Amino acid sequence: MEIRLAAHAGFCFGVDRAVNMAVQELEKGPLYSLGSIIHNQSVMDRLKEQGLICVDTVDEIKDDRPVIIRSHGAGPGIYSAIEDKGLRIVDTTCPYVKRLHNLIQKYSNEGREIFILGDPLHPEVSGSVAWGNEHTHVLKDMSAVESVVSGDDLTILIAQTTLTNSFWENAESVLQIKRPNLLAINTICPATAERQHAASELAKEVDLMIVLGSKKSSNTVKLVEICKENNKNVKHFEKSEEINGNLITEYGIIGITAGASTPTWLIQEAVEVFKNYGKEQHESMENLSMKDMLDQQDFSAPKKNEILKGKVVMIREDAVIVNIGYKADGILPASEISNPDDIPLDQLYEQDQEIDVLVLKRDNGEGDVLLSSKRLRSRQDWETLEEKFKAGEMISVKVTDVVKGGLSAYYNDIRAFIPASHVDIGFVRDLSQFVGNTYEVAFLDFDRRRNQIVLSRKDFLEKDKAEELKAFWETIEKDQIIRGTVRRFTPYGAFVDLGPTDGLVHVSEIQWGKVAKPTDVLKANEELDFKVIDFDPEANKISLSLKQMKPDPWEVIDDHYTVGERYDGKIVSLTDFGAFLELEPGLEGLIHVSQISEDRVEVPSDVLSIGEEVVVKILDIDKEERRIKLSMKE
Repeated sequence: MEIRLAAHAGFCFGVDRAVNMAVQELEKGPLYSLGSIIHNQSVMDRLKEQGLICVDTVDEIKDDRPVIIRSHGAGPGIYSAIEDKGLRIVDTTCPYVKRLHNLIQKYSNEGREIFILGDPLHPEVSGSVAWGNEHTHVLKDMSAVESVVSGDDLTILIAQTTLTNSFWENAESVLQIKRPNLLAINTICPATAERQHAASELAKEVDLMIVLGSKKSSNTVKLVEICKENNKNVKHFEKSEEINGNLITEYGIIGITAGASTPTWLIQEAVEVFKNYGKEQHESMENLSMKDMLDQQDFSAPKKNEILKGKVVMIREDAVIVNIGYKADGILPASEISNPDDIPLDQLYEQDQEIDVLVLKRDNGEGDVLLSSKRLRSRQDWETLEEKFKAGEMISVKVTDVVKGGLSAYYNDIRAFIPASHVDIGFVRDLSQFVGNTYEVAFLDFDRRRNQIVLSRKDFLEKDKAEELKAFWETIEKDQIIRGTVRRFTPYGAFVDLGPTDGLVHVSEIQWGKVAKPTDVLKANEELDFKVIDFDPEANKISLSLKQMKPDPWEVIDDHYTVGERYDGKIVSLTDFGAFLELEPGLEGLIHVSQISEDRVEVPSDVLSIGEEVVVKILDIDKEERRIKLSMKE
């Protein structure tokens, strides 16, 4: 006999969170729950023994004890009714269900029609519908989906978090045809999909498939259905006492999976039934408290300063909730995230993203594990910096401020100091020009114990740039073609990164013809070929030309333009006596006022405007005087 346990079986994050919140509250005293916190009678019985009082309505609550909103969530009316009684709410709504509520509320406020795929009688669905309006509908099966009336309005499609992927995919394909403007947002809990897939695969491999969990649990019932699609021998048990040990003799390989509301200890009991069949009866767990049961689950308690891998399960404005494989949530506050640009957390992180975190506290006072990614990164950065310091390597830092005696710079979140005398090779009067820029620097001093790092840009420049710059100037010649990247702009030109140094393209050397601003022609980070027209190694200056990469248009005008022919052009300036038209950069001609129209024109601006494109006829080309006479007349 072989027992195989499906991956992702048992408590999901949302259920685990709800039960732990209830246990922590019950340690303070009895409290109410509107319905069962989760669909598992064994768990609920143990919670009731600890002081949980289940009621069906708010009206049944007669004292001032706190009230739990169960993991399935509730509608806004329930929250209001509890608040009207002045009672404290312990909200254990699953984060994935809460996301569903937020989506429904958002699109309802926009007046959108919303379709929810799911069971209308399930508490999650009925509670979710309450967040919508009269245009919010539940589609329980494909028959309901196919009955949807066609339309062109924007329609929102979402799902009960425990829905099967097959139902979602089939429904979406049908509704995409009926509603071309369908916005389908898959709200199925990832853990549900993972659990269903794992159960489906295991059911194909075993002789008997056992599903553990409440018969009232939607996700457990769906697991049974999925297993039956892949194996004819499927048994559904709510607790281990129902399992007949004789199954061992009937089947060789037995697979076990469990719904999201099934605790690990119940799964362990079921496994023990098979392991101990024919031996002494396994140890009973009936006398253990709910807290004891949770403590026996397969969770390793995180330790302070331990580095963990976790999965993002919820993103709030002020924190990221992380599943770290422990019975309590991991909470990563915004203050413990390296985010100098204040980017919204939902842009820094994605749902289900795996991240590394550092444990600050096992319990932050609210039952959550306090985490930090900033301090983990800082620890790793200090280790990296120490290695580079010992190896004599350079590092890259960003200068953030001018401080007394120099500059403040950062390597990620670690602060360092650059003395004014080590900012550049020569004396620098204005240090503010370096703020906001990133530079390669060398170490002057490193003391991790005192959190002190002193750096030198000067040493880096002297060590690594001198040789490179010398070699560069030895290869430069006048009229040489050199490739560079446009970096910075000024009113009089553009600076080009040539590697060891920068070159300047004066505005008059950017193109043939007039250039108002360098940015009209050039783009930052654009890589181009330039001609060297002058250079001075001692002054570390080099003048470049882009326009000389092409011939002067006047020198080749006969190759492109003929007197008597018509060409397109653009009006670039207007005078009282005529209009100047650009045939191409560097070639402009004059349309005399008498040549604008067959009709009398008082001033050119009466009939023409700058930027207007017109067709002209070339009347005369004077290459010596560089003049072109044009006409708009036929």
